[in-house]
Amino acid sequence: MTTTNNKTKINGALVINGKTSDMLYGATSIGNGAFFEHIEIKSISIPNGVKSIGNMAFRSCTNLANITIPNSVVEIGAFAFHRCTSLNSITIPASVTTIAGWAFLDCDNLTIYVEAETQPETWEENWNPNNRPVIWGHNSVDSG
Repeated sequence: MTTTNNKTKINGALVINGKTSDMLYGATSIGNGAFFEHIEIKSISIPNGVKSIGNMAFRSCTNLANITIPNSVVEIGAFAFHRCTSLNSITIPASVTTIAGWAFLDCDNLTIYVEAETQPETWEENWNPNNRPVIWGHNSVDSG
């Protein structure tokens, strides 16, 4: 595993705006602030093998409208998606056991779909500080 410009490389391909990138090849985490204020990013598919999304990893990615989080992710850091104002929906896999505070602060249009039936006790109380709608027990396979 290597880190370049605070971007950790992972197993698999990172897909940004429909283009495959090996930017995260061989890594298990997305570093703190890795994509901070990258307003050019509209969609991202995190590769399987990534276990954590760091603090402020996608903060102020104001054009980010689509993100796919794989079942390998277990942790989402503080302010990870803060001010992702174009993000309308996100699915949190059941594998996520920790979400730090303020992860979805100021995501004004966001609906959060969670595969878990109820909020895990290990998620910080203020993970969803703006009380965006949360759909518990979401099955992404059935949603097509």
